[in-house]
Amino acid sequence: CGNQRRGELPEILLAAGIEVEEIMAYKTVLTPHLLDEAFDGYIFFSPTAVTSFLSMNELPAQSPCFVIGQTTAASLAEWPNPVITASLPREEILVAALIQFYRQPT
Repeated sequence: CGNQRRGELPEILLAAGIEVEEIMAYKTVLTPHLLDEAFDGYIFFSPTAVTSFLSMNELPAQSPCFVIGQTTAASLAEWPNPVITASLPREEILVAALIQFYRQPT
């Protein structure tokens, strides 16, 4: 796991009587960058990416956010922007959702 892992999986395994030995394999380090322009949409692959981005930037009103899963979507809950979540947490499915969104007639 990483240093910012969620607790669900170890809790589920322990509740099922499966012994868990956690080994921290990586450390998440936020790398925020200030953007000097607004974009038509934003794509996020993790909750920490949202945290890092929002530490120096704001989302323009109504700009859609494309996210890889429900946990990442939840990290945008306080923002009024439309959030489009991939049907499965896979990069290619998220990109396909983004393409489909922008191909829709307005």
